[in-house]
Amino acid sequence: MAIRTVVSMTVRNDVLDEARHALWSLVTGPFGPVEVCRSTAPDATTTVVTSLKGDVQESVAERLATLTALPYEIDLRENDL
Repeated sequence: MAIRTVVSMTVRNDVLDEARHALWSLVTGPFGPVEVCRSTAPDATTTVVTSLKGDVQESVAERLATLTALPYEIDLRENDL
């Protein structure tokens, strides 16, 4: 079983660039965060998600604390890949 750390941020579109920057800073491979948006209105929300190899919850939390005050969620997932 492989463990992955999934980091997500659901933010208003007017601060989406900050969320993108924060999550891209965590990525070490060629695949960046995925976005799910429902509207392009400035006050609508978009969810930005990235998946990282291994259990890196603590280092992710420390890194995001230095980059942004935006809310985020960190989950561990197991898969058979």
